[in-house]
Amino acid sequence: AAASAAAAAAVASPNDEPWPPPLPALLYGYGAYGACTEAGWDAERLAVVDSGLLHAICHVRGGGEMGRAWHEAGRRERKPTTFTDVVACARTLVASGLVRADSLALEGRSAGGLLVGATLNRAPELFACALASVPFLDAAGTLQDGALPLTANEWEEFGNPNEVGGHAAVLGFSPVHNVVPRARYPACLLLPALNDARTGFWEAHKFAIAIRSNGAGVEGGAAAEKEEKEDAVAAPRPVLVSTDEFGGHFRPADPEERARQRAKELAFIVCSL
Repeated sequence: AAASAAAAAAVASPNDEPWPPPLPALLYGYGAYGACTEAGWDAERLAVVDSGLLHAICHVRGGGEMGRAWHEAGRRERKPTTFTDVVACARTLVASGLVRADSLALEGRSAGGLLVGATLNRAPELFACALASVPFLDAAGTLQDGALPLTANEWEEFGNPNEVGGHAAVLGFSPVHNVVPRARYPACLLLPALNDARTGFWEAHKFAIAIRSNGAGVEGGAAAEKEEKEDAVAAPRPVLVSTDEFGGHFRPADPEERARQRAKELAFIVCSL
């Protein structure tokens, strides 16, 4: 949609001398609660750029980077605009010549995990890999349970599936419920935490099972036959789940443990690209 193309992206790239574009890239997004994802410099982003990757942040609707109306345009029944904005940003990065079409990674955390899952369901072919930490992936299931600690508050952001109109809206973007049959998904690393009171660890496992059992690479069917002709390696890519048995929703306070955790995440991205 034309409105989707208005979503902005902040980009940091390596020096052109050793790494001329187009480059492999990591696209990060959140897009919820009116939160702003600042495009500031930090050690983790510098590590991405120093590895020869372009780092981009998509300021999609649902976030607050462009004011209150930007948030309103990506919440409740309008939530799908968040995901179409991500697709528009990804395609623009490739079309601009900055990013290699076969080497784009997508990352999100918490509500950004919803962004990752829903975007993959819309355009799995756009990405080589995806990373989702403490991800919110079973929106339709979790938001039905008002007994969970934060569910009533989440209805204002994502919609209430217990309402007649809200049920269809939430079910329409819930990642677990919209995995595309036979589609070849990118390599995925899902990182839930056992003691997470905000997003249940089981959501990542349900999404992984849905992708692994979607029939991609199974003999038979026009889609599978076409894919085999186009790509000799048509087997499904790995969908990995690593559950933190001791952690909660937030990253470790200990800087060394935080660095080890981030190193594992970035290693997955670099190896997948």
